[in-house]
Amino acid sequence: MPFWAKKIDWEKSPAHQELLGVFLKQYRPKDLYQNKGWFSEWHRVLGESPKAAIDRYIKNGYLTLSPLSGILNYGFKLTELKEMARKYGIPV
Repeated sequence: MPFWAKKIDWEKSPAHQELLGVFLKQYRPKDLYQNKGWFSEWHRVLGESPKAAIDRYIKNGYLTLSPLSGILNYGFKLTELKEMARKYGIPV
């Protein structure tokens, strides 16, 4: 039976739980989609598009979209943020 014909029990699927764990760091899904290798590997493991799985997590309240400020605070050190602000003429 082809993978697309199977009903996926995504709430019990180890692969789907692992994908959800990716978001322990604050990522924006669209940033992950740009990595073609990441996308195709997850598609193979999940048996469905990672975008479909992530959209389902958001719809069911398992994930919420992080504001840009949350991503910046989590992803950069204060010195890096100050350097970027200076580079673009933003008051520090």
